Amino acid sequence: MKRWIYILLCLICLSWTADAQQAKKSKQLRRLETQRQSVLNKIKHTDRELKRIKKDTEQEQKRLKLVRQQVSQRKEVIGILGNEISALQTQIDSLGIHIRHLSSREAMLLKQYAGSLRALQHDAPQTDRLLFLLSARSFDEAYQRQRFIGQYARASQKIVRELKQTRLGIEQTQRTINDNQKEKKELLALRDNEKKELEREEGKREANVQNLKGKEKKLAQQLEQQRKQAQRLESQIQAQIAAEIARAEEEARRQQARREARAKARREAQEKARKAAEAKEAGDAKSRTKPQPKPAPIDEPDDEPESERRSAIAGGYAMNAEERKLSGSFAQNRGRLPMPVRGRYELLRRFGRQQHASLKRVEVVSGGIDLRAHADRHAYAVFSGIVSSVFETPGYRNSVIVRHGNYLTVYANLAAVSVHVGQRISTGQKLGTIDSSAGSDRTGVLHFQLWHERTKQDPLPWLKR
Repeated sequence: MKRWIYILLCLICLSWTADAQQAKKSKQLRRLETQRQSVLNKIKHTDRELKRIKKDTEQEQKRLKLVRQQVSQRKEVIGILGNEISALQTQIDSLGIHIRHLSSREAMLLKQYAGSLRALQHDAPQTDRLLFLLSARSFDEAYQRQRFIGQYARASQKIVRELKQTRLGIEQTQRTINDNQKEKKELLALRDNEKKELEREEGKREANVQNLKGKEKKLAQQLEQQRKQAQRLESQIQAQIAAEIARAEEEARRQQARREARAKARREAQEKARKAAEAKEAGDAKSRTKPQPKPAPIDEPDDEPESERRSAIAGGYAMNAEERKLSGSFAQNRGRLPMPVRGRYELLRRFGRQQHASLKRVEVVSGGIDLRAHADRHAYAVFSGIVSSVFETPGYRNSVIVRHGNYLTVYANLAAVSVHVGQRISTGQKLGTIDSSAGSDRTGVLHFQLWHERTKQDPLPWLKR
C-alpha cells in the first residue's frame, strides 16, 4: 500500500510541476503580449501623427523620419513575436518531454498492475477470482481478499484514468500551442509584409525628399536671380534719386549764383550812382547856394523766397516751395494713403528681412511689398505728384517713380505704362498695367516701394488697408 501511495504522490507532484511550468510560461507570454501591444499602440500613434503632416520640404523630411520610426517599431514587433514563438516552442518541447515521461510512467504502472494481478494468482495460477476467494481459510480472510482486490483494482483504474486524462489534456494543450504558434507565424508574416510596405514607403519618401531637394535647389537659384534683379532695381532707383538730387542741387546752385550776381550788380550800380552823385556835387558846389538831397539807392527786388530750392536735410533733395508743400501733405497722410491696387488682392511679401514662403530655412530681404491683384490688374498712384522716372529692369519689367516732394513711390513689374516723365498726376490715377504673362512667379504682382530722400520706408504703415 505504501508503494501505491508513493506513486500517487509522485503523480500529483508531477501534475503540480506541469501546472507551475504552464503558469510560468503563460505569465511570460502575457508579458510579451503586453510589450507587443505597447509597441502597436506606439505605431498607431505614429500613424496618426503621420496623417497630420502636410507636404512640403521640412514636413516631408519629418514624414520620412516617422516612416523610418515605424519601420523600426515594426522590427521591434517582429522581434517580440519571434520571442513569443521561441517561448511557445520551448513550452511545446517541455510539454512533449513531460508527455513522454508520463507515458513511460503509465506503461510502467500498467506493467506493475499486470504483475500484481499475476502475483495474486501465483498460488493458484489456473483458478479464477472466485476460486481465489473461496480458497480463504476463513470468512474474514475471504472478505479481506475481496476488499484488497477491489481497492487495488479501483486504485489501478484510477491511476490509469488520471494518466490518460493527463495525457489527453497535455496533448490538447500541445495542439492549442501549435495553433497559437501557427497564428503567431501568420502574424509574423503579416508584420513582415507591413515592414516591406513601410520600406517601400520609405523609398518613396526618400525619392520625394530628393525631388523636393532638387526643387529647393531650383528655388534657391531662382531666389538668387530674384535677389540680383531686386538689387538692379534698387540700384536704378538709387541712381534716379541721386540724379534728381544732383539736378535739384545744381538748380539750387544756379539760383544761388543768379542771386549773388544780381546782388553784385546792384551793389556795383549803387556804387556807380553814388560816385556819379558825388562828382556832380563836387562840380556844382560853387554854383549851388543850397545843398541838394542825395539820390536814393537803387534797390532791385531779389528772387521770390518761395521759389528758392533748399533741402530739408544735408545731402537731401532740394525742394521748391510747391514741393515742400506737397511733401508736408504727403507726410500728414501717413496711414491714410490708398492701396496702389484696386479690388481683391493678396499680400505676398512684406518689407524687410523675412522667411521665404517656400524655403523654410532661407531668409529674403525685400525693399518693398509685393501685392498680387486678382481682378483689377492696374497700378494706381497713392498720392498726387510728378512722374520723375520711367525705366525698365530685367525681372521687374517697367517701373514708374512718382515724386511727392522729398518722398517717392515706386511701382514696378508693369507690362505697360500710361504716364510719362514730367507728368503731373493726381491721387488714384492709373499709372500702368501689371504684368500678367503666364509662367512667371510675378504674374499679377505689383512691387511697391516708398522712399524718403535716400532711405527706404516700410510702405504698410503708410497705407490704409
